This record gives sequence, structure tokens and C-alpha cells, in this order.
Amino acid sequence: MLERNELVNAVKHVTDTMAEISAASAEQNTGIEQVNQAIAQMDEVTQQNAALVKEAAQPNPYRKKHRACLQTCPAAAKKPATGVVQQRQIKRVLQCSCSI
Repeated sequence: MLERNELVNAVKHVTDTMAEISAASAEQNTGIEQVNQAIAQMDEVTQQNAALVKEAAQPNPYRKKHRACLQTCPAAAKKPATGVVQQRQIKRVLQCSCSI
């Protein structure tokens, strides 16, 4: 038969093991929640992308006008600059026949 100290040690060992299992389970729960949040965010972004693709596939008269404007007004298509050069680009764009 087990002595009293052996019994106390065995019970303490079981209690410690159960506490470790409980802590690991809580960590696992937290991890699962984070994965679920990430999946929900990816789903939302995927839906937004799908909507943008659908919208981009639709014929858009504004895009045609915008493309024509950029072809006739090279200043509008240039990479944005800063300072005095930017002011000159803005003037050229404003002088174009179409609005961007």
C-alpha cells in the first residue's frame, strides 16, 4: 500500500498535469480564434476583390474618356513630381480639354 507521502505526491502530480492540460487547452482556443479571425478577414478581402473585378469588367464610358484624355494630354500621365515641376504639371493638366 502507498504511503501517505507517496499518495500526496501522486495527487499533486495529477493536479499539476491537469493544470498544464487546462493551460494548453486555453492557448489552443486562443490560437483557433485567431485563425478564425484571419479566415474571416481573408473572406472579406476576397469578396471585395471579386466585386472590384466584376466592376472592372463592366464597360465604363468614363474609362474610355479618361484613356483618351491621357493619350491627348501626356502631362496627366506623367509620374507626379514635387515643387515647381509639380506646379507645371498641374497647369498642363488643367489646360487639357478633359477633366481627370
